[in-house]
Amino acid sequence: MKQLIFFTCLAVLMFALIGQAADVVTNFSGEWLLDEEISDPAPKTIMNHGAPEGGGRGGGGGGGMMGGGMMGGGRFPGAKTPPSAPPVPMVIQQSGLEIQITNTVNGIPMVETFLLNGKDVTESAPPQPFSQSTDTGTKKTKASWKKDSFTVQQSTKYPQSQNDVKKEYSLSKDGKTLTVKSKTTSVFVMGFNPVSTQTEQKQVYNKQ
Repeated sequence: MKQLIFFTCLAVLMFALIGQAADVVTNFSGEWLLDEEISDPAPKTIMNHGAPEGGGRGGGGGGGMMGGGMMGGGRFPGAKTPPSAPPVPMVIQQSGLEIQITNTVNGIPMVETFLLNGKDVTESAPPQPFSQSTDTGTKKTKASWKKDSFTVQQSTKYPQSQNDVKKEYSLSKDGKTLTVKSKTTSVFVMGFNPVSTQTEQKQVYNKQ
């Protein structure tokens, strides 16, 4: 009888330890440098409904001051190409289920913080940039973790548009490579017609 109780308690303890090990959150912290050779250089359009083909008229190129002359990117004979700035890594800081991602765009750090608990967080969104409208929107974010990956889903709605972004961050088994797969769906009203587009992008980062 005593042996039966002993082995029963041992089995319960083993299952408890296995459960705790399964609940350990993978740590994505570190500095991650984009591998441009195997990453998509830009988002790829996979769906386009209602948008003008070819980007519309009037976008042609050519000569003149703005199309390749002195003001359009041309250079004086003998001028040297200025050195490009070194790439800035993406920085991830994580403590348990809280994760902070810093991307530097044009020298400006863009910081986002998420809680990987699978719950929706709703907040107000400021007026859209480059728009004459002063309407604010609603932004809903949900971040969740699963084994060696986490997913961030964000949906931003305005009276005339909606933008949905899903990003999945996956860590390699050796912890040295981080793959980010992004899918963006945009819907907006052009005149009286709804326009929807969808893009995908894959980016691969190496840990520094």
